Amino acid sequence: KPRSMEEEKLESVGCADVVILGSGLAGLAAAVAAEELERTVLVLEQADEVGGSSSKATCGISAAVDEDDVEAFVADTLWSGGGLSDERLVRRLCGSSLDAMRWLGLQLGRVEWRSGHSRARTRRNETGPNFGALVVNAMRARLRTTKIVTGATVQSVSPTRVRYNDRVIEAGAVVFATGLATAETTGLDLCFDAGGALARVDKIHPTFDDESDCKSFATHEAWGLIVDAEGRKFVDELSPRDVIAAKVPAPPLDAPLAEFYVARGALLDESASFASVVPCVHYSIAGIVIDDQARVLSRDSPGRTIPGLFAAGECVAGLHGAHPLEGNSLLDCLVFGRLAGTNAALHAFVAHAQLARHTTSACHRLLRSLFLPLAPTFLV
Repeated sequence: KPRSMEEEKLESVGCADVVILGSGLAGLAAAVAAEELERTVLVLEQADEVGGSSSKATCGISAAVDEDDVEAFVADTLWSGGGLSDERLVRRLCGSSLDAMRWLGLQLGRVEWRSGHSRARTRRNETGPNFGALVVNAMRARLRTTKIVTGATVQSVSPTRVRYNDRVIEAGAVVFATGLATAETTGLDLCFDAGGALARVDKIHPTFDDESDCKSFATHEAWGLIVDAEGRKFVDELSPRDVIAAKVPAPPLDAPLAEFYVARGALLDESASFASVVPCVHYSIAGIVIDDQARVLSRDSPGRTIPGLFAAGECVAGLHGAHPLEGNSLLDCLVFGRLAGTNAALHAFVAHAQLARHTTSACHRLLRSLFLPLAPTFLV
């Protein structure tokens, strides 16, 4: 039967050892890690620009202060998760945090005490660009051979093949780093269709009420106050952000005048900045279920992984529980993105080695079948 033009078009086949879906921090960390193991890498990004939501992050990145702080960091993270976190993932995150920061390689001179933490451990830059953009650019600058395709609509995924923009890519392994959603479909849908297990939870976060430029409300814990229209504090600024969001009055308050607070003794002068805040969906603790090696678990065989499928970042469920501890979102992308890229690269290497052995054995069998009947009797 002759193939149609569409079938012919889909025969445009490329290949890569590791195909990564998404170019945020998790995807770029995975690409750097896979490159370090000398694998060929293809990153597919649906947007027109690289960086995803990671490039817009403002709060910084948290990590243990030292080895003695790891258990306290684990405890804070589990507490923030409200009993819904996977402790194996939390221990992987916190236990790997110091090494991940060394691997990141940035000199971050500022350490802040952010909401939910029992001590100051959130790093950020003193000056310069938005923190998320700083980290994303640092990861991207380390890439040498990785190919990044923007404007890529992924249509289907399996552990060995990815179809995007009507092209087919043969893959040694696939990493989901898609964040929450894309315009037409989500990484969660693609992973589910490939057999991956999913779980879904949404997170509410206090955010500046600014229709022209909605910005993450990331400054209140470090040096700001949250007050009501009468200038009264009604919440501890170091509480988890979902707790703060639940207590923010609705409807939203108008931004107050500086002199109002000066008159009531709440401020020493009028040099402070003001903005009203409202609760909104800020981060999705949703999606793909993984183990502590970033391997995707099967929806049909609970507890078993799907060989060749890995995931990291906001598209993953289980790590943050009910609420991510401040600064842990970017740490998640860094730790599990690196882990996913490393393990995907190793899987691709083993898969290629097995294929090579199988091909060699098949060639030997073919040669024996062709030439053995022609050999002299004494050689048989």
